[in-house]
Amino acid sequence: LLLNTHDTMSGETSRLLGSPLGSIDENEERTNGNSTSCASNCFGGSIGECIGRYAFSTIVSAALGCCCLLLYAQLLSVQYQLHKEQEEIQHLEDLIEHDQKDEIESLNERVEAEHKAMIYHLAGTFVLIGGLITMFHMR
Repeated sequence: LLLNTHDTMSGETSRLLGSPLGSIDENEERTNGNSTSCASNCFGGSIGECIGRYAFSTIVSAALGCCCLLLYAQLLSVQYQLHKEQEEIQHLEDLIEHDQKDEIESLNERVEAEHKAMIYHLAGTFVLIGGLITMFHMR
């Protein structure tokens, strides 16, 4: 909110500043020496200043647009690399799972075979001990 009042009797200018643009207008008054705003300066003031401001804002807008495009291109590149890495990780997980499945099955078969051998070994041991005890008692 910007309010300019000019007392014609005393020649004093007072203003109420409620926006950040007020400070820009104050600096402009100090440099121009009069109490004109940017809009009235462009229409009633120097055309060179208006063209300069327009060119500057156009250049800044174009630069910001280029920066946005560059950042967007970088974002797309990072997304592509991330997707590629995720596919590679998934492929490696599948490969490891397949290899481990074969190894786990092989290990389970060996454990089962050892378990059966242990049962036969224990059964034979008990048969021999039983036979020895029986022979001892028969004597």
